[in-house]
Amino acid sequence: MAYWIFQSNPRHFKLPEALREAPAHDNVIEFLVTRYENEILPGDTVYVCFGGQTNPGLHATATVQTSPSVAIAPADWQVHYATSGPHPWDEKAEKPLRVRLKIERRLEPPVARCDIYELPELAGHQFVTARIGTNFPLTPGQASAIERLI
Repeated sequence: MAYWIFQSNPRHFKLPEALREAPAHDNVIEFLVTRYENEILPGDTVYVCFGGQTNPGLHATATVQTSPSVAIAPADWQVHYATSGPHPWDEKAEKPLRVRLKIERRLEPPVARCDIYELPELAGHQFVTARIGTNFPLTPGQASAIERLI
């Protein structure tokens, strides 16, 4: 089993709103995979983060249900939370890879992104240093540090 941070870009997807509606859909959401498609596997643990300036941080934990695939499209209800402009499920664009995630815990309130950035275990990690991206691998020690924040 591996550990990941999956970060949503608010310019493309209103993650907090989708997470509020997810219980009506068996707590399953589809999430973009932009890299590590050969490493992300069913059973992996995901820390689901929302990027941007408004309420950024860890909003949920999830378990990967499927391998990444172009055959996985966002559910009709989830497309409702796509924002205007080009977005990852633009049908004119190349079909992106996605996984299905089972939301295990929705965090209320979310864990602030700045608290994650301050973890010594994540010093130098690409999630902290690059701050741009969708999928970030974690070591078991880094995942344990995030669990302590939760």
